[in-house]
Amino acid sequence: MLYVIWFVFGVLSLILFFKIWRMCNNVRDIKEDLHDIKNSLKSKEISTKENAGLEPVEGGKFGIGQLVIVKEDERQFRITLAARKDDGTMAYYSDRLNKYFDENELEDFNTYWEERKHK
Repeated sequence: MLYVIWFVFGVLSLILFFKIWRMCNNVRDIKEDLHDIKNSLKSKEISTKENAGLEPVEGGKFGIGQLVIVKEDERQFRITLAARKDDGTMAYYSDRLNKYFDENELEDFNTYWEERKHK
């Protein structure tokens, strides 16, 4: 009886081994697919920025990656590009909203939140 239990355990162990092996291959395929998607999004982002005709710059009121609020409708997003327009003012780009915003249209999220808490 003990031999039967060991035999069943051995067969189940082999089945589990091959299932895990196949799962690792699936993870590798998923990783490759995500890498391809990331590259296609980067090329789309570059073409969007080129179409806007603005050169990325450092400086300004907000930084890249900063969480901000659109004053008009209170949408929030992280800044992905800061650019200086021809008139010298700054414009900030949102990948999520696919739009440029002027500096006066935005407010820092933390400042906005502190003001709302004290009201």
